[in-house]
Amino acid sequence: MRTLLGAVFLFWALCSNAWAGPATSQIGAPPPVGQPQYELVSTEKPPLDKAAYRSMVGQMFLLGFDGDTLASQGFQRVLSYVSEGRISGVIFFKRNITNRDELIRMTNALRAAQPVGKPVLIAIDQEGGRVQRLTKTNANVAPTDSAASLVQKGEGAARLQYERLAANLRDLGINFNLGPVVDLNINPASPAIGLLGRSYSSDPELAVRFARIFVEAHRQHGILTSLKHFPGHGSSDQDSHKSFVDVSSSWRQIELQPFQQMIDSGFADSVMVGHVHNSTLDTSDPTSPAPATLSLNVIRDLLRDQMGFTKVVVSDDMDMAAITDFYLRYDALIKAIFAGNDLIIYSGDLSEDRLNGMTDKVLEFVIKQPGFAEIVEKASNRVIRMKEGLTALTTQSVTRSIITGSVAKSRSKVVYETSKEFKTKLWRPPYRFALAREIQR
Repeated sequence: MRTLLGAVFLFWALCSNAWAGPATSQIGAPPPVGQPQYELVSTEKPPLDKAAYRSMVGQMFLLGFDGDTLASQGFQRVLSYVSEGRISGVIFFKRNITNRDELIRMTNALRAAQPVGKPVLIAIDQEGGRVQRLTKTNANVAPTDSAASLVQKGEGAARLQYERLAANLRDLGINFNLGPVVDLNINPASPAIGLLGRSYSSDPELAVRFARIFVEAHRQHGILTSLKHFPGHGSSDQDSHKSFVDVSSSWRQIELQPFQQMIDSGFADSVMVGHVHNSTLDTSDPTSPAPATLSLNVIRDLLRDQMGFTKVVVSDDMDMAAITDFYLRYDALIKAIFAGNDLIIYSGDLSEDRLNGMTDKVLEFVIKQPGFAEIVEKASNRVIRMKEGLTALTTQSVTRSIITGSVAKSRSKVVYETSKEFKTKLWRPPYRFALAREIQR
């Protein structure tokens, strides 16, 4: 019996030593021979380059100002913003223009102040008809007929008037005209579009034909343009300057056709998104309807992913009632960037404290959310690329032979043939995007 117990004990001891494995090395001692050695790698992220991101954010702002002279406080303020690289450009309104010579002095000062490699955008709304900041009285600029009137007069009249308009803008130092309007005249009684004669037609082919003449005339003189108001404002019965506008029940899919054709044919330097809500396109939050400018479904899903637009998206004026009556300033700004706007317009005169506050709020989200930082980087890069195109256009406009003759005519023909092939697209269900709820004023 004792022999049997001793054998069992010996067997148990041998097994225990086998299961125990090799002896553990002491702290600080080298690992056993033949065992791999590992180098500890820090997982700490490199510090954020705030100065670089601050510059990127600056490229996303297009600001208005108060004052109508070179010496006015409001103009001097935006001039300093430009020289410091804190904004991308300046937009002029009728309140800023008293005479041609003073306007030229201001635009010359802006160009002289622009940082190296970052041309300043000098913008205006000069569509023709009821929307003209430059007049015979304040800038010695001959009037341009409205879009609706020019369709009645024909393509020849439109070409002459738009070339004259673009030449005036070039001579005045303006390089970005926020037009043409490609909204279809779905509702002739629309207080924002139809009643003002801002739409060429309810026929998308006709609208595209005249919009292309507008863009071609401006390109000949080195001036950028912007198609507006995506995804279509022509069916509205209200004006987003004054209130929230819902086109959900009146909007038609055909309203996308002018935008699609202009994009596909290379006639879209930028696209301006309007402050119109459309539940057909924006299904992200039925309890909180948002204007297209703040809708990721409309900008990133529809305009970018489905319609293939890769250039600059411009917000309509963020100081309009459709935004200011329903959103806090910082809230609207962050939502607009999340949605996909690259260039954000504020028509009002922004104090230094307010501009700093807006920039700091964007940087706060850049730091907190890496995905947001990427959005800012891409937006800034798109704006800078557009400005590089502006430089190329400006250089081209100096040599008149480049923009006339058989080359230009041949290009126009090819573009026309391409643009006729508009294909209706089936949209996949828009994806949802959760915005952090920590946005504060």
